Amino acid sequence: MQRTVCTVAALVGVVLAVRIARLAIVTTPDHLLVRNLFRSYKVPWAQISSIDRPRLHGATRKTGIVINRTDGSSLSATAYVRGPHNRESFAESVTNDLQRIAADAVAQ
Repeated sequence: MQRTVCTVAALVGVVLAVRIARLAIVTTPDHLLVRNLFRSYKVPWAQISSIDRPRLHGATRKTGIVINRTDGSSLSATAYVRGPHNRESFAESVTNDLQRIAADAVAQ
């Protein structure tokens, strides 16, 4: 029994380590891919209304870079979560790059 519990705990740890290592924001010509810890999102550029800097304490703990959609929903990219000791502008360059890429993709 103890061996089974240890094996399951080790497997969960490995899965979490892999998911943490794969946290990312990936841009393609057609969409933005956001890989969070438990779920990934593929959002076409035309469905993105704005991209905002991380909030210290976001709504429902959404503290990563915020991708606002044209339908009014939003998602948070946990690859850039703002911690209590980060400067407010710690992800500003990434946010600016994503805003530029989104504007270029929609313009094409």
